[in-house]
Amino acid sequence: KAWSAGCSIGVEAYTVAMLLDEVARYRQHTVLATDLDRSALQKARARGPYTKEEGRNLLREHRLRYLDEREDGSFWIKESLAKMVEFREHDLLQDRYEAGFDLIVCRNVVIYFTNDAKTSMFAKFAAALRPGGVLFLGGTEIIPRPADYGLRSTAVSFYQKD
Repeated sequence: KAWSAGCSIGVEAYTVAMLLDEVARYRQHTVLATDLDRSALQKARARGPYTKEEGRNLLREHRLRYLDEREDGSFWIKESLAKMVEFREHDLLQDRYEAGFDLIVCRNVVIYFTNDAKTSMFAKFAAALRPGGVLFLGGTEIIPRPADYGLRSTAVSFYQKD
Protein backbone atom coordinates (compact mmCIF):
# COMPACT_ATOMS: atom_id res chain seq x y z
CA LYS A 1 0.00 0.00 0.00
CA ALA A 2 1.63 3.23 -1.18
CA TRP A 3 0.78 6.92 -0.83
CA SER A 4 2.17 9.79 -2.89
CA ALA A 5 1.40 12.77 -0.63
CA GLY A 6 1.52 16.14 -2.35
CA CYS A 7 1.46 14.40 -5.73
CA SER A 8 0.95 17.55 -7.85
CA ILE A 9 0.28 16.50 -11.49
CA GLY A 10 0.82 12.81 -10.74
CA VAL A 11 4.28 12.15 -12.20
CA GLU A 12 5.59 10.74 -8.94
CA ALA A 13 2.47 8.66 -8.27
CA TYR A 14 2.57 7.12 -11.74
CA THR A 15 6.29 6.38 -11.31
CA VAL A 16 5.59 4.57 -8.02
CA ALA A 17 2.87 2.57 -9.80
CA MET A 18 5.35 1.65 -12.56
CA LEU A 19 7.89 0.44 -10.03
CA LEU A 20 5.32 -1.61 -8.11
CA ASP A 21 4.15 -3.16 -11.37
CA GLU A 22 7.76 -4.01 -12.24
CA VAL A 23 8.58 -5.74 -8.96
CA ALA A 24 5.28 -7.58 -8.57
CA ARG A 25 3.53 -7.54 -11.92
CA TYR A 26 0.92 -10.15 -11.09
CA ARG A 27 -0.27 -8.55 -7.86
CA GLN A 28 -2.83 -5.80 -7.65
CA HIS A 29 -1.50 -2.46 -6.45
CA THR A 30 -3.19 0.79 -5.65
CA VAL A 31 -1.27 3.98 -5.14
CA LEU A 32 -3.14 6.68 -3.27
CA ALA A 33 -2.12 10.06 -4.68
CA THR A 34 -3.22 13.22 -2.92
CA ASP A 35 -2.83 16.95 -3.33
CA LEU A 36 -4.64 20.14 -2.40
CA ASP A 37 -4.35 21.68 -5.88
CA ARG A 38 -7.48 20.80 -7.85
CA SER A 39 -6.05 21.82 -11.23
CA ALA A 40 -2.97 19.62 -10.70
CA LEU A 41 -5.24 16.72 -9.74
CA GLN A 42 -7.33 17.32 -12.86
CA LYS A 43 -4.26 16.89 -15.09
CA ALA A 44 -3.18 13.81 -13.12
CA ARG A 45 -6.61 12.19 -13.46
CA ALA A 46 -6.66 13.02 -17.18
CA ARG A 47 -3.36 11.07 -17.54
CA GLY A 48 -1.64 14.00 -19.22
CA PRO A 49 -0.46 15.46 -21.38
CA TYR A 50 3.03 15.39 -19.89
CA THR A 51 6.07 17.00 -21.47
CA LYS A 52 9.12 15.22 -22.78
CA GLU A 53 11.04 16.83 -19.92
CA GLU A 54 8.71 15.30 -17.32
CA GLY A 55 9.48 11.83 -18.67
CA ARG A 56 13.19 12.32 -19.34
CA ASN A 57 14.40 9.92 -16.64
CA LEU A 58 12.18 6.99 -17.59
CA LEU A 59 13.73 3.88 -19.05
CA ARG A 60 12.86 3.20 -22.69
CA GLU A 61 11.20 -0.06 -21.60
CA HIS A 62 8.95 1.86 -19.19
CA ARG A 63 8.07 4.46 -21.80
CA LEU A 64 7.02 1.70 -24.19
CA ARG A 65 5.02 -0.24 -21.58
CA TYR A 66 3.30 2.59 -19.72
CA LEU A 67 3.11 5.65 -21.99
CA ASP A 68 1.42 6.68 -25.20
CA GLU A 69 4.02 8.98 -26.76
CA ARG A 70 3.21 11.64 -29.34
CA GLU A 71 5.36 12.85 -32.22
CA ASP A 72 6.06 16.14 -30.42
CA GLY A 73 7.60 14.22 -27.48
CA SER A 74 4.65 14.71 -25.14
CA PHE A 75 2.97 11.66 -23.66
CA TRP A 76 -0.11 10.32 -21.90
CA ILE A 77 -0.25 7.61 -19.25
CA LYS A 78 -1.78 4.37 -20.52
CA GLU A 79 -5.11 3.38 -19.00
CA SER A 80 -3.65 0.11 -17.65
CA LEU A 81 -1.26 2.06 -15.41
CA ALA A 82 -3.75 4.81 -14.56
CA LYS A 83 -6.09 2.20 -13.04
CA MET A 84 -3.45 1.58 -10.36
CA VAL A 85 -3.56 5.17 -9.07
CA GLU A 86 -6.39 6.79 -7.11
CA PHE A 87 -6.21 10.60 -7.00
CA ARG A 88 -7.89 12.50 -4.16
CA GLU A 89 -7.95 16.02 -2.83
CA HIS A 90 -6.29 16.11 0.59
CA ASP A 91 -4.97 18.79 2.96
CA LEU A 92 -1.86 17.51 4.74
CA LEU A 93 -2.40 19.94 7.63
CA GLN A 94 -6.10 19.44 8.31
CA ASP A 95 -7.37 16.17 6.83
CA ARG A 96 -7.22 12.73 8.43
CA TYR A 97 -4.43 10.41 7.27
CA GLU A 98 -5.19 6.82 6.31
CA ALA A 99 -3.09 4.08 7.91
CA GLY A 100 -1.29 0.86 7.04
CA PHE A 101 1.03 2.18 4.34
CA ASP A 102 4.14 0.28 3.29
CA LEU A 103 5.49 3.38 1.54
CA ILE A 104 4.77 7.09 1.81
CA VAL A 105 6.47 9.37 -0.69
CA CYS A 106 6.30 13.07 0.14
CA ARG A 107 9.12 14.74 -1.75
CA ASN A 108 9.71 18.48 -1.91
CA VAL A 109 6.53 19.33 -0.05
CA VAL A 110 7.52 19.53 3.62
CA ILE A 111 10.01 22.36 2.99
CA TYR A 112 7.13 24.78 2.49
CA PHE A 113 5.70 24.34 6.01
CA THR A 114 6.54 25.86 9.39
CA ASN A 115 8.46 23.83 11.95
CA ASP A 116 5.28 23.27 13.99
CA ALA A 117 3.45 22.02 10.89
CA LYS A 118 6.39 19.73 10.02
CA THR A 119 6.34 18.25 13.53
CA SER A 120 2.63 17.49 13.17
CA MET A 121 3.06 16.05 9.67
CA PHE A 122 5.99 13.82 10.66
CA ALA A 123 3.95 12.41 13.55
CA LYS A 124 0.96 11.77 11.25
CA PHE A 125 3.14 10.17 8.56
CA ALA A 126 4.74 7.89 11.16
CA ALA A 127 1.30 6.87 12.48
CA ALA A 128 0.14 6.17 8.91
CA LEU A 129 2.99 3.71 8.28
CA ARG A 130 2.76 0.05 9.20
CA PRO A 131 5.75 -1.32 11.19
CA GLY A 132 8.64 -1.63 8.72
CA GLY A 133 7.04 0.91 6.36
CA VAL A 134 9.17 3.61 4.75
CA LEU A 135 8.75 7.38 4.50
CA PHE A 136 10.66 8.93 1.57
CA LEU A 137 11.16 12.70 1.72
CA GLY A 138 12.98 15.15 -0.54
CA GLY A 139 16.77 15.47 -0.36
CA THR A 140 16.69 18.63 1.76
CA GLU A 141 13.80 17.52 3.98
CA ILE A 142 15.39 16.11 7.10
CA ILE A 143 13.63 14.81 10.21
CA PRO A 144 15.90 16.14 12.99
CA ARG A 145 15.10 13.46 15.60
CA PRO A 146 13.36 10.61 13.78
CA ALA A 147 13.25 8.44 16.92
CA ASP A 148 10.79 10.98 18.40
CA TYR A 149 8.31 9.66 15.81
CA GLY A 150 9.21 5.96 16.05
CA LEU A 151 11.29 6.23 12.86
CA ARG A 152 14.92 5.59 12.06
CA SER A 153 16.97 6.97 9.21
CA THR A 154 18.02 4.25 6.77
CA ALA A 155 19.55 6.49 4.08
CA VAL A 156 19.40 10.14 3.06
CA SER A 157 15.68 11.05 2.89
CA PHE A 158 14.52 7.54 3.88
CA TYR A 159 12.95 6.77 7.27
CA GLN A 160 11.66 3.40 8.40
CA LYS A 161 9.07 2.83 11.10
CA ASP A 162 10.26 0.57 13.91
